[in-house]
Amino acid sequence: MTLDVEISGLPSSDTICYVSMFDFIQNDFIVLDSVGLDDEGVFHFERKGFDNRLVRIFFSSQKDRRKGIDIFTEREDVRLIGDYDRLDRAEVLGSDAQSDAQKFNHIKQSYQSRFDRLGMLYEKFVHLSEKRRQDSVQRLYNDLTDRYHDSILFFASEHHTTVFSPFVVYVNLYDLDKDRVVDIYKSYPSEVRKSYFGTRLYNSILSVKENRVGNTFKDFSAMAVDDQLFRLKECHSEFLIVHFWSSYCEPCLENVVVLKKLYREFSDKLQIVSITLDDKAGYLENCSYYDLPWVHIVQKKGWESPLFKSYGIRYLPTGYFLDDKRKIIANRIDFDDVREVLSVKNPNVTDLGI
Repeated sequence: MTLDVEISGLPSSDTICYVSMFDFIQNDFIVLDSVGLDDEGVFHFERKGFDNRLVRIFFSSQKDRRKGIDIFTEREDVRLIGDYDRLDRAEVLGSDAQSDAQKFNHIKQSYQSRFDRLGMLYEKFVHLSEKRRQDSVQRLYNDLTDRYHDSILFFASEHHTTVFSPFVVYVNLYDLDKDRVVDIYKSYPSEVRKSYFGTRLYNSILSVKENRVGNTFKDFSAMAVDDQLFRLKECHSEFLIVHFWSSYCEPCLENVVVLKKLYREFSDKLQIVSITLDDKAGYLENCSYYDLPWVHIVQKKGWESPLFKSYGIRYLPTGYFLDDKRKIIANRIDFDDVREVLSVKNPNVTDLGI
């Protein structure tokens, strides 16, 4: 990949240009290179093996700390031409995926403004304690969410010849109709399937298929933090929650509060296994602080750890609710549904519809 940057109107002579690449494993942009720019704002970057990726070009100076633009490097030669004060309107040459990304962002922004209006309206009715109107707004919000997800699938299908399609499907995968996702993937030309985003999407589709409700959860064994070997097949509780999380993740900590209540109330029939990205020393300290009296497993290699890769974990927290035969009852845990199942003496989880 070669990238030529031509940006006029830089804020000062000490401006530095950084090239970073988005890495799904780290879930962040990784800086590849940096260079001080001259007054003409010209920069040439070249590196093999980074075609069909999402790259962030950002600028930093004493006058203006940070400003940037994200671009898709679909082909070998990409050019970024524009003015510093209007980076959002900069021209990207050599990438049809970038053109698709810009079109989709207009759609996304349109939906976001409607989501924001409904959110403000909902908060207003909460403040006024008008439950009926809250419920009405919530239904509108849910309907708008469904239409947004449909718009993603439609756009991805209509623009299936560029790598933006597998990218936008991949990052929204868990909210989309999986059968339609498979149909879209099958429509991709060979070069899109083999691209970085196409490969990621394919692997995630396989993981989602394996971990559908009703399937048997894959067996695993791993060393727990107490240096005892945990084997899933040797866990004989009536129900089991496999919980992927991190103590540095705020939504995860909110989950843990509810899990503690469930465990204390139903410890006679429920076992929990928590699998984390934390380092062992910090994790033991956090487990002690939050008083989590169940099995804990530390995965040392982050998102590339064996269990995270095996189950296709991309978001935290992620949880699986399993029955005594280790069939998946729910793969997006709703704690009210879990409580309902656990509260029934002899539950028929199929009839509960989760």
